[in-house]
Amino acid sequence: MEGKVIPKSLLGKAINYALNEWRKLTVFLDNPFVLLDNNWVENIIRPFVVGRKNWLFSGSPRGAMASAILYTPVENAKAKGIDPYWYLCCLFNRLPLVGDNEDELRLLLPQHVDRQLIGKPQGYSS
Repeated sequence: MEGKVIPKSLLGKAINYALNEWRKLTVFLDNPFVLLDNNWVENIIRPFVVGRKNWLFSGSPRGAMASAILYTPVENAKAKGIDPYWYLCCLFNRLPLVGDNEDELRLLLPQHVDRQLIGKPQGYSS
């Protein structure tokens, strides 16, 4: 019986899965905003996944929350082409001055921050 696949075989299960999920598998064809893959996300989180065994402070829910709080501005700065170290320096210097003013807080986000505020301080030699 040429062209037949046993449904319970690994190949049969794979084909059945693909057919059952076909609409989800092809959604990117109809929507140009849906990417074919998520490689860019995988590449962003890879350093954290590889290093997580070394980060003992992330071994608890509080540690994971602390990691997420720190990684979010770092990765957003990188995505906007801003050096994360200098962005964090700017952020930590300016946050105490802003208080709870949402408009001023928004201006410190990587997509809105004035790039003139970020940079090596006077006299920095490295």
